[in-house]
Amino acid sequence: GLIDGVRVDHVDGLAYPGGYCRKLRQRLDALQPKRPADVPQGPAYIIVEKILAADETIRPDWPIHGTTGYD
Repeated sequence: GLIDGVRVDHVDGLAYPGGYCRKLRQRLDALQPKRPADVPQGPAYIIVEKILAADETIRPDWPIHGTTGYD
């Protein structure tokens, strides 16, 4: 419950990047109730390192906040 955010490097190198992101979100959300009351609340921030082409977007079924900003 103390993790504020995670950056996943080289997400495209994973066999199932969407599944990994969904599982990571589920596990972090499950820890949310264990966060101490004196730290900021809310879901852990998840970003991925992914270079996006001009016409490419992150898949909407990836429960992440965004990319590291490489376009």
